[in-house]
Amino acid sequence: MATQAGINRIEKARFRRAATAGDRASETKWFIEEVSSKIELTVRQRVSLASEFVRNEVVKNISRPVTKSLVNGVVRVSNRSKPGEFPKADTTNLMKSIFQTTFSPSPGVYDGVIGTPVDYGVTLELQMNRSFLRRTLNENRQRLVKLLSGPIR
Repeated sequence: MATQAGINRIEKARFRRAATAGDRASETKWFIEEVSSKIELTVRQRVSLASEFVRNEVVKNISRPVTKSLVNGVVRVSNRSKPGEFPKADTTNLMKSIFQTTFSPSPGVYDGVIGTPVDYGVTLELQMNRSFLRRTLNENRQRLVKLLSGPIR
């Protein structure tokens, strides 16, 4: 059988817990800014990583050289790329000019751009059926989706 002193102790303990319950509820902290900045940093890094990956794949795809031979003191080029193939490197100018950049057109939005400033790159891509930018992007679409959409840690 419980004694009066034991009951008073239990009641006092309940009273103390009830008195501090309001304090505990007011200790709630908001981490939304910390979480938002972590997500934004992760998204920016992922877009940059994906853009760099595509750039490297483009360079790799167009790095196969043409065949050059010297005939009667004249350099003859053969084994050029055929329609539907990646362009083959003759001077390596196109390969060296491939660039990648990441930028933010608006807050929280990140774009990655891969391209070339060389005029004949556009001609190869759009007019001569030797796509190297679009084709590389399409061939690596699944890997890019994994890079861009995995869990944020």
